[in-house]
Amino acid sequence: MRGRIAAFLVINFMLVLLPTNVSGVEDEPSWRSNGLDPAIWTDGPVEEDTPMKLSYQGNAVLVINVTYPSGIFGDDVSGEITIELFEQWAPITTSNIIQHIESGLYEDVFIVC
Repeated sequence: MRGRIAAFLVINFMLVLLPTNVSGVEDEPSWRSNGLDPAIWTDGPVEEDTPMKLSYQGNAVLVINVTYPSGIFGDDVSGEITIELFEQWAPITTSNIIQHIESGLYEDVFIVC
């Protein structure tokens, strides 16, 4: 008799742990259906006059070639990232970056910010 009661209690305990709403797993939250259309934005940033728009001779320009998979089984996507270092505004940082690049510190490293 004790074995039957123990089995009954174990089965009831297991039934309590089962999820009651299995269909909710497949439903997407409502916020996923919200779309964004940048063409209708009217409150975007105001473009300011900045010396960054001007071209400067002699600045270091580095080009990073990147290749990454587009998905788990997708094809690889390749591209270039071009960065201009403004030595007149950040001489120490620019010098450090150039030293690290020339030493090979960033070889086969891609940092996502």
